[in-house]
Amino acid sequence: MPVIVSLLRGVNVGGYNQVSMEKLRALYATLGFEDSRSYIQSGNLVFWSRKRDMPAVAKTIEQAIEKNFEVRSSVILRTADEMRDVVAKNPFANRADVPPNKLIVTFLASDPGAAA
Repeated sequence: MPVIVSLLRGVNVGGYNQVSMEKLRALYATLGFEDSRSYIQSGNLVFWSRKRDMPAVAKTIEQAIEKNFEVRSSVILRTADEMRDVVAKNPFANRADVPPNKLIVTFLASDPGAAA
């Protein structure tokens, strides 16, 4: 059963789209996800899932958040292995002048296509 990282866009930002992390973890449990853990008030959660169809899982979460919290949010999912791969591929890892805590990574929900 893979560990999944769930990144919610536009939740708990600047006082808007407020969602309690306790209630969000409880919602994930009702969706059949196990051991949901949140990080600060970001809306980002880590959880276990037996489900393998990540686009379907993301859509299920998005719909449940909108129904239960009246907040529309895009959900981006990555496996723990994918997140480790992002860290391992840091192009600045060998540069002392680039502190790792100052790097920003942007995750996209889908491939932007060749035109991007």
